[in-house]
Amino acid sequence: MTTATITPKYVNQPMPGKKLGSIKDQQDVKWFIDPGLLGSFRQGTAITIEWAPMKFQDGSEAKKITGVVHGAAPAQSNGAAPATGNNNAGREIFITGVVGRAMGSGKFSITDMHLLAVEAMAVWEAIINGTRKPPARPDEGLNDQVPF
Repeated sequence: MTTATITPKYVNQPMPGKKLGSIKDQQDVKWFIDPGLLGSFRQGTAITIEWAPMKFQDGSEAKKITGVVHGAAPAQSNGAAPATGNNNAGREIFITGVVGRAMGSGKFSITDMHLLAVEAMAVWEAIINGTRKPPARPDEGLNDQVPF
């Protein structure tokens, strides 16, 4: 794997119907990237990446970011400690979004928040790493409630 340090000028989500997002750095070099890694990148913040060349069907070549080696944490304005680890900002955004959406639906109470966060973390890991599967949901017919 080849490494490089880039400073993103633009960070773009995938276009409709496309699988990869893109980053254009300060030198106007375009890098393709899996959407799950986009949360690690901030406009104007240098970050060290792993990358590999990729070929398109028409034979043209491009650069694809395959991982993050090191990067600055997102700016914190509330005095909290900066996030650590690769792609932690994206993970936090994902979990916050899932829990917030679920809580906003009105179908969950405050006592469900911990379970929602744990489930969202498991799904994040499954999406990013492909090594962990989300916990199996219990069969709806199996519960301790007596129906009378």
